[in-house]
Amino acid sequence: MNIKRIITVSVVMLGTSFFLAAGVFAAVGSHNAGIVETQYDNKPIKLIDKSSGKGIIKVKNRKNGKLLKKIRAFKKGGVDARPARLGTNGNQYSILAMQEKKGKFAKVYSRDGQLLAKRKVSKSKQIHEYSSGQLVKGDKENYIVVGRITGEDKNQVLILLYSYDENDRELQRVTSRTVTGVDAELIDGGFDVQIVKRQIRIKDENNKTVEVLTLDGKTLE
Repeated sequence: MNIKRIITVSVVMLGTSFFLAAGVFAAVGSHNAGIVETQYDNKPIKLIDKSSGKGIIKVKNRKNGKLLKKIRAFKKGGVDARPARLGTNGNQYSILAMQEKKGKFAKVYSRDGQLLAKRKVSKSKQIHEYSSGQLVKGDKENYIVVGRITGEDKNQVLILLYSYDENDRELQRVTSRTVTGVDAELIDGGFDVQIVKRQIRIKDENNKTVEVLTLDGKTLE
């Protein structure tokens, strides 16, 4: 995430958090499941995040600049935060957050700072890029795509696809795919993943598309 950000895609703890034995995700306040509505959902917001230091998100009114909320997402490593509408019909107004530097987790907050879901997306701390958006025609659900560079020669990009289940308040893994044969020199200085026109696009450090994926059922093609 050291390259210039190409797009700005688009948590007080509820209940008891717990990790499954496999350690892959945490459900937060599942006994209070459902869409969380806040006073900020219909306000035009912008998010102020930082690439270093404490992972604090500032939620501001986009029109007048008024500070609405501060959310402490991470203790260190900065934060990369983006507004999104998640859930089966896109009814959950939310804020997505990952560490700007190396990290393991993706988090979903309501716009007033309630932690709705937390998911471990890698076993060790890695630099991730991510995006959210619709992938299926006629489907209002916004998916979350997370990508990181892998492979011995750093010429592969692992794409992980998640959806947010508002009933269980979980980030659920939909599918994944490893894109191989990427020119390592073109992504060595950074890369990006975007959802554009219901396609996942992997961009190199020069903002050129190196791979396009579409979701067919539960398969990325």
